[in-house]
Amino acid sequence: MKKSIFSILCAALIALSFSGCASVSEPAEKAETLLYGNIVYNFKCYPNNHGFPENDSKTNGIEIQIQNLKTKKVYFINSKSNGEIIRQNLPEGVYCLKRIQRGFKVTNGWADDMKINFETNNYRFAVNADTVTNLGQIDVNIDIVNIDVTQFTWRPKVIWDKDFSKAYNTYAANHIESPWLDKKWLNAKESFVYYDENNK
Repeated sequence: MKKSIFSILCAALIALSFSGCASVSEPAEKAETLLYGNIVYNFKCYPNNHGFPENDSKTNGIEIQIQNLKTKKVYFINSKSNGEIIRQNLPEGVYCLKRIQRGFKVTNGWADDMKINFETNNYRFAVNADTVTNLGQIDVNIDIVNIDVTQFTWRPKVIWDKDFSKAYNTYAANHIESPWLDKKWLNAKESFVYYDENNK
């Protein structure tokens, strides 16, 4: 009886130790890379009777699609509730932001999947081994410009390449024991320079 209780206690302690591990803490053995950033979707609309809010902001459930320019493989990242964009262990290489999208619903039943597509030459960055590519803050501003009985139209504007220190501080606050804090953090432009220097 004593032996079985001891075994149960050991198993419980092991399970507890695994459950306490942070989800983004340890660099992987193969490709030690981390892509990080913050994102927010800001909706604006003129006063209306269609259920569209005049001002609304979302940080969770935003899908970011990035593409490796060499392999053409597309990777999907979904933002967390606090707007964090996190993707570990991407292969080294040059990437572009391919698409940002988020579902949009209002009180009267209107729904749309708002997709913003980007040209390959826009919003590029590099991913390097043993470093963090810091995308900083990405602001997606959606203006509802017209509403009628059957449809609505909207105008998007995306701002990025800003607030890199703020993004780093957000990561530090949310992942205080992460070894990634001691790695080299590079913004989009710096990541290109670093990639070129190490792949000549």
